[in-house]
Amino acid sequence: MSVNATSTATALRIAALCGALAIAGCAATEPASPGLELRFADIEGGCQKTTNGANTVPDDIATLVAVLHTPDGNTQTFSATRASVASTGAWLIKGIKALDSVDVEIYGCDAGGGVVYAGRSNGTQVVDQQETTVRAFLVPVGKVSCTGDSGLSSGDGATTVPDESAALPQQTALGAAAPLANGDVFVSGGLGTWTKSAQQGLATRETAVYDHQTGHFRRGPRLRDARVWHHAVPVAPNKVLVVGGLTSVNTLGQKSGVPTPVLVPNDLGKAIPADKAELVDLSPDSNGQPRASVVSTSDVGVGANPLSSVVVVGDSALFVGGVDTSGAAVASATRLAALSQVGSGAAGTTTAVTMAVARIRPGLVALDDGRVVVWGGNSSGKADDLGEILDKDSAKSKKLKITGDDGLLKQAMLATAGPTVALLGQTGATATLLVTGGMPFSKPTDASGAPSYLVLLDRSTGTATLKPLTVAGETLYGGLGGATTTLADGRVIVAGGLVAVSAAQPCDAGAAECLLSQVWVFDANPDTSAATVDLKPSAKLDLGAGQLGVLAAPLPMGALLAGGLTAVVGDAPEGALTRTARVVVGTPAASVCTP
Repeated sequence: MSVNATSTATALRIAALCGALAIAGCAATEPASPGLELRFADIEGGCQKTTNGANTVPDDIATLVAVLHTPDGNTQTFSATRASVASTGAWLIKGIKALDSVDVEIYGCDAGGGVVYAGRSNGTQVVDQQETTVRAFLVPVGKVSCTGDSGLSSGDGATTVPDESAALPQQTALGAAAPLANGDVFVSGGLGTWTKSAQQGLATRETAVYDHQTGHFRRGPRLRDARVWHHAVPVAPNKVLVVGGLTSVNTLGQKSGVPTPVLVPNDLGKAIPADKAELVDLSPDSNGQPRASVVSTSDVGVGANPLSSVVVVGDSALFVGGVDTSGAAVASATRLAALSQVGSGAAGTTTAVTMAVARIRPGLVALDDGRVVVWGGNSSGKADDLGEILDKDSAKSKKLKITGDDGLLKQAMLATAGPTVALLGQTGATATLLVTGGMPFSKPTDASGAPSYLVLLDRSTGTATLKPLTVAGETLYGGLGGATTTLADGRVIVAGGLVAVSAAQPCDAGAAECLLSQVWVFDANPDTSAATVDLKPSAKLDLGAGQLGVLAAPLPMGALLAGGLTAVVGDAPEGALTRTARVVVGTPAASVCTP
C-alpha cells in the first residue's frame, strides 16, 4: 500500500528488511518489503516560518527518532543520524516487522539531544511485502507554527480555494471544533463575516477537516444552518452532531436581555437556527462529493439554547444551561446518551437533568470517574453558586461547597459568563481546575478586573477551595471567547480572549478594548501548596495579534488553534476575521533523544 504525501520533501523510510538496525545516509534507496515513509509536510509562512517542505531536512536536526506504538501496548524506537549537514533524500531504518496497526511518533533532535521538531501519525497498517507511506506533519516544538498562509483570500467568493489548503478554507471565529477518532479535527461554522459599520457578525455554513498527517485542511460539507457559538460532538469515526448556536451576533446585543450582552444578537428569537441539530457525514458519497447533512432525530434539549455548553463523557454528551429567547438563564441540562447510535442515524437516549443554578455558557470538566464539574456562568453572581457536580447518570446535580481565599470570594467580578475552565490534574480525591476569563455579570463589558484562579476540588467531600494565582509572577488575564484545550499528555493550553469592549483600538491587557494574543502552555499537576500559586508555564507563546474565538482542539501530538477575530469595535478592519490556523506542540521529555 502506498499513500502519497501532499508535498515533495526529504523522506525517512523505515523498512521491514532483514538484519539489525542500519542507517543509510543520503541515498534514496527504495525498500524491498513493507516500510514506513515519513515526509515533512509544508508550512507556508504566517506565524513561524520553518524549512519544512523545502526538500531538505532542517539544518538543526542531527538525528531523527521514530517511536512506534503497537496495538498490544508495546513500543519500538528507531533512530537515524545525519550522514552530512546538507543531506537530502532518504534515511533508511531496517528491522521493522509488518504490523496490523501502528501509531508513529517522529522526533527531530539537535546535536545536544534536545527535541526541536515533533509529529505523530495514527493508525497506519503495515502490510507484508507492500510499501506503506506514513504522512507525519513535523513542527517546531515550543513554538506557534502556522499550518498555512494568513495572507490568502478572506473567502468572499471571489477567489477559488483549492480542495486541500494549508490554511482554513474559510475565515471563522467562535465556531466549533471536534477531534475525530483518526486524529484529525472537524471545524464548523462560526463567524463568516464581520461588518464594523453594523458592529455585527453573520454565521457561516462552511466546515473543514484538518488532516493532522499533512498539516492541511480540506473542505467539508456545508451545514444546513449557519451557526456561531454552537457545539460539534463526534458520534462516529466520520460523523459529527452539530447542535444549537446562533445565526448572528452583535458587539453588544443591547436589546437581547442577556445579563452579559457581549457578542450576542439584539433579537435572540430571530437568530436561532431552524434546525436544533444536524448530523454531518464526513465520508464522501459514491461520486467522491461531500454528503449533505441531515436533520438529526436526537432530542438535544437545552443544547439548542443560545449560549449553552457541552462536554462529552464516554458515549454521552451533556448539554448545560444557556438562555431562553428572552435572555433569561436556564437552570437545566440534557444528557444525550448512546452517541454511537446517533452516528447511525438513531435518536439516542435523552434524559432531563435538574441543575442547582441557572447558568450562561458555564465551563464543563469531565473527571476520570465519569462525574462532571459545572463551573461559572452563574447569573446570580454569588460566589456560593460558582460550582456544582453531576454524578454519572444522575438526574440532579449537587452544589459544591465553596471556600478558600477571602479576597477571591469577595471579588465583585468573580462570577463570569463563558469562562475557560480546564482540568490541570487529578491526584487521589483532589482535582485541580484552572479558571480564566469570561465576562463578569457585575461589569458585562470589562473583564480586566476578573481574577484567574485555581479550584482544588475534593471529590470525597464536595468542597471546592479557591486559590489566587500568578503566572511567573504576573497577572493571568482571561476574557470572553478565549480558547482552552487539554493535550494528550495532560498539559493545558489557554489562548486569546476579549477582555474589554469600547470604541478604542485593540490594546494591551487592562486598557480600553483588549484582545489577548498570549498562548500559555501549563504542565499538569502543578504544586498548589502556596497560598498564592505561581504557575510556571512550560511555554509562553504568541498568536501574533490579539484574537478571540480561536477554535482549539487536541491533536495526537499537540493542539490545533484555528481562525480568530482580531478586532470588534472602533476602526476594526473589515478583514478582522482570519483563515490562519496554527499548531502548537509542547517540548517532549529530553529522554526521547540520545545526544
